[in-house]
Amino acid sequence: MYKPEFIELTSIKIIGYDYQTNLNKEAYFNEIPGFYYHFGSNEYYIKISNRARPAFAYGIAHEY
Repeated sequence: MYKPEFIELTSIKIIGYDYQTNLNKEAYFNEIPGFYYHFGSNEYYIKISNRARPAFAYGIAHEY
């Protein structure tokens, strides 16, 4: 495994869409792809005004 390299980038603002999943019995293996399908098929990222990158969305996870 490679040692991670930390780089510093300019700050950006992130607009989030809250989604909670369940880590019990690995339920997230089914739930997370379903979330991304729902998010993409409903084009939620298109509905954000003043997007820095018009057709781009990040997947950010936190609070494990």
